Amino acid sequence: MATQAPDRSKGTIGLRQYTYEELAKATGKFSNQFHLGEGGFGQVFWAFLDDEIRAIKKLRYLPDVQKEELEHEIRVISSVSHKNLVKLVGYCIDGANGLLVLEYLPNGSLKSHLHGKNILDWSKRIGIAKGCALGLEYLHKHCEPPIIHQDIKSDNILLNKNFKPKLADFGLALYFPDSVTHLSRTIKGTEVYMDPEYSGKISAKSDVYSFGVVLLELITGREPLHEGVKIVDWAKTRIMQALKGDYKDFVDVRLQKYDKGEMEKVIYCAKGCVYNRPEFRPSMREIVRFLEGAKLEKNLWIEKIDNEMRRSTVNGEASSSDIERLEIHNPMIFTYEQLTKATEGFSRKNLLGKGSLGQVYKGYLINHEVTVKKFSHMPRKQEDAFEKMKAICSSVHHNNLVKLIGYCDEGGNKLLVFEFVSEDKSLRSHLHGNARSTVDWPTRMEIALGIAKGLVDLHEQYKRWNVYEHFKDDSIFLDGNFQLKFAEYGRAKFLSTYVGFTTSTYAKTDVYFFGEILMELITGKQPNDDIGLVEWAEPVLGDGLLHGKYYFVDNKLQNKFDENKMIRMITCALACVRRFPQERPQMSRVVEVLAGNIPPEYL
Repeated sequence: MATQAPDRSKGTIGLRQYTYEELAKATGKFSNQFHLGEGGFGQVFWAFLDDEIRAIKKLRYLPDVQKEELEHEIRVISSVSHKNLVKLVGYCIDGANGLLVLEYLPNGSLKSHLHGKNILDWSKRIGIAKGCALGLEYLHKHCEPPIIHQDIKSDNILLNKNFKPKLADFGLALYFPDSVTHLSRTIKGTEVYMDPEYSGKISAKSDVYSFGVVLLELITGREPLHEGVKIVDWAKTRIMQALKGDYKDFVDVRLQKYDKGEMEKVIYCAKGCVYNRPEFRPSMREIVRFLEGAKLEKNLWIEKIDNEMRRSTVNGEASSSDIERLEIHNPMIFTYEQLTKATEGFSRKNLLGKGSLGQVYKGYLINHEVTVKKFSHMPRKQEDAFEKMKAICSSVHHNNLVKLIGYCDEGGNKLLVFEFVSEDKSLRSHLHGNARSTVDWPTRMEIALGIAKGLVDLHEQYKRWNVYEHFKDDSIFLDGNFQLKFAEYGRAKFLSTYVGFTTSTYAKTDVYFFGEILMELITGKQPNDDIGLVEWAEPVLGDGLLHGKYYFVDNKLQNKFDENKMIRMITCALACVRRFPQERPQMSRVVEVLAGNIPPEYL
């Protein structure tokens, strides 16, 4: 790096502060020779600065009254860090001149590749869709205050040398007033991408709409405005047929190969984003989950699409089965006699365990092994607890959660029937039992992320129930491919009837126990030793992180682990077990750090 003069090395915001003369010189006095492009906020130039190629955004106009607002926005943007957002490197505020110094993305905009001569293959397109969704989810969910982009379009999606996407121009629109007339179009967004329901009220759902338009571009290869016809209007009469498997005249003909399952998911997302009213559009978090493999929840997207759109399909009004081909989960009702027979009369040989609420048995029912939870004879309050637990397990569906199959409610006989998971497949058994082979490092990372994402769904997607609470390594199970399922979720909601804890307190308790699970994955030690795992591991992990020495890592790994990912996991573990619940991070932010989307220090 070049030597920086002390008086201008850092601005009050904490970023590198450049002089106007310095940036003018680096761009040949903003010569067309260095010109990269132009947008609603101003012109963009490239420059060789501090031994690296940078992008210089020269804002069109900066009245004196806006200096303070711009400085505030720069401060906000400088605090944001995500792999799918363009990084702000520095800035210049000099009189009416406002400039931003940004990282340079060599492959330019998505628009230039999608609508240019070269063909963007499907693997790159689906990667761009997922990356943009992650970036927007971060802006909407993980920034304080939340940032609404307001100008999502293919021009503002930049691509690095590996065609990984980064969102540009996020957060700027909020800080320019309507009185700046030549920016007003950008404040509302580019027209063809603009939410038709926009009424001047800022909403994340406007970003969702614009993202849906970009998805239509990725699917069809069609320009957003072609021969005077908007892509949204063009696609409206074709998208239902595409979801029936007829991709003719809809999917980009230049795509010779693509994954049909992925294509269907992206089409579903586009439809939910664009053709729903704002209140029924999915959140970016829901889109991320779906694109990453979660099943589509019936009540989130398609069920609530406007009747107007359904009437406008090519073959008339579509039925609900045409609109959505989903596996809908309705718990079955069993008789007490059926469950008695399934468990061989609740035989001791089928007893799996006992708890304060009753016993758990293995059974054989509808050609499958099942887990039967038989509640003890209960007073009125415990009957209410059964009803709440049944409702919770019926309402929460996720690939990583043990599913409720059905229930029995006959007088004093209260039973719940779940899919069966074998005790010898628990995380405890794999980590501490006599498993033939150890759980390697990549698998441990996958387990950590899977558990974290499951908790995010319980905490954030299912706010009505909110928490897991019964959280330990023997209630987390792994199938033959080490895909996890965890059981016993939902107990805290009705247990809180009897104790003075709030739901948010329980949520932070989940975070604490997740930190303990991470410590197990790192060290291979059990939580039931003479000294508590957290009490032992917290100072040891902290010291190791400080000095870059990992002597505490499970010996079974034989020092075969990714150091960068180890740092992420250790940082998450220490943050999750902080003494005061209010200081523990949200699980959604833990997921982002484990996934490598944001730096560990943001915990």
